[in-house]
Amino acid sequence: MGLGANVNAFVPPPILPKQHNTAMIKFVKYSNSRKPSKPISNVILNSEGFLLDVYLMITCLALDQSIFFTCAFKKSDKDQGIVLFDDSNVIVSNTDNFSE
Repeated sequence: MGLGANVNAFVPPPILPKQHNTAMIKFVKYSNSRKPSKPISNVILNSEGFLLDVYLMITCLALDQSIFFTCAFKKSDKDQGIVLFDDSNVIVSNTDNFSE
């Protein structure tokens, strides 16, 4: 995970890139604050495809008619298994310690 990475690579299923992009556009359109978000508990995909429990902070910046989202992650110190299900109750993502 690093500079210039496509944020959609970190968005876990069942969220589709198109859904995520739509949510980001709505955020820009309806946001009424330039302040960074407060850290929120969330999950992202790690490089091995497992969910990673993180605290996430997002800032939206603009430069020359271009919009940029900066994201800062901090790994959570919680040691818990997390699972995401799709609409059919099928497991689509989990932390690497889920089955332990």
